[in-house]
Amino acid sequence: MSKIIDLGAFSPDIVEVVRQLRQDLRDDWYPDSLGYEDALKPDVAAELLTACFKKNHGLFVPAERTELNIPKKGFVLRYSLEMCLPDRLYYQALVGQLVPFFDPLLPNQVLNHRHAVGGWRGGKYLFKQPIEQWQLFKGYVAQEARVKPVLLVTDIQNYYENIDLDRAIAGMEQLIPSVNAEAAEKSKLRRLIVELHRCLRKWCYTSNLGLPQNRDASSFLANLVMLAQTRLCLLSLYG
Repeated sequence: MSKIIDLGAFSPDIVEVVRQLRQDLRDDWYPDSLGYEDALKPDVAAELLTACFKKNHGLFVPAERTELNIPKKGFVLRYSLEMCLPDRLYYQALVGQLVPFFDPLLPNQVLNHRHAVGGWRGGKYLFKQPIEQWQLFKGYVAQEARVKPVLLVTDIQNYYENIDLDRAIAGMEQLIPSVNAEAAEKSKLRRLIVELHRCLRKWCYTSNLGLPQNRDASSFLANLVMLAQTRLCLLSLYG
């Protein structure tokens, strides 16, 4: 079953979007007590998006995100930017359109949030099963450790909070020539990226810094940011 809705710049299948968002919501920091059972039905979700689209004369207008605190180890807090449900749907729908085109550009060493072609669990999820990907990663590490006994574990501190949106969007646009698609599809990708940029300015910590955290869509975009920056570094080193 599918239900295509027209949102101007793109026409997502709201049934797929709802399935994917349900999976993403499973580990929300501030879960809904009803699990959005009243709203996460294709017909209701479609109305939430199209009503905003019609109300604003063909423009989806994101709501202001809410800043909340999340406790961490060591008795410290981190912020959480919580979005309303229509915005979550729109974010999922936007990035879901980009994933099939940009995922093939990521190297095989990237295992986190990789596109599951055809989906898994009956098409409910956009990305490959995370536990299976983790097991695959551990297998790679164990294999390499036989000949390379030193393992370096590192972390990029506050990575999501410090992603510059202008650079991130520019990096995605620079990747378009490498996408395996016809010119008309690439033109649609450019429009989607512009729309994503416009919305992220409302959803992020500041108008030009940070990605919404604990979102599958953000995890995929963060992979693309790293890919674009890696390509720029290699280009500056080797020309």
